[in-house]
Amino acid sequence: METELYSAFDDNFPQEEKLPKMFEIEILKLTTGEYRLRWNGVFIGGTLVKKEYDYLGYRFHDVFHLAHAAVLYWSPVFRAMIQHKRKSDPKVDEFQDGGRAIVAEEGLTFWIFQHAKERNFFENCTSVPPHLLDDTARFVDGLEVDICPPELWERAILLGYEVFRKVKENDGGLIIGDMEERTLEFRS
Repeated sequence: METELYSAFDDNFPQEEKLPKMFEIEILKLTTGEYRLRWNGVFIGGTLVKKEYDYLGYRFHDVFHLAHAAVLYWSPVFRAMIQHKRKSDPKVDEFQDGGRAIVAEEGLTFWIFQHAKERNFFENCTSVPPHLLDDTARFVDGLEVDICPPELWERAILLGYEVFRKVKENDGGLIIGDMEERTLEFRS
């Protein structure tokens, strides 16, 4: 896959409106039992629920948004968390970074999670069921990410769940995204 095809989502925007090509996000457990994400020393996003209310680990679902950013170069949710929405173009801000796109990504993430939990969160899987990829394409139809092929979605899903399982097992950790390599890694 050519990197240039997908970097076009950000190419014509100022640096402060681009997704970072490399990022490190910490998932920290607070003394309250809740969790927070930290990027560049600053807490981002909302407080994640306490462990006792979430036995499946969905509190760590932001990992999937990070996988979308690293692999697909797309995540309106991550853009909102780090305040890198493309405000310089009102149409892009409204339609690609705004509420509808955020709800679409959140809904898609939850929907895939429902399928993933039936498959042990894709542990030991080297592929995603084709019907899931077909439905994902329908879900994002009309959003800029709809140009991404199924292979990239599959990579984003499998990497996201690989990191998710490690974050869940370690009750937090460091997530490293690299858009140049289309990778997402976990470190404790």
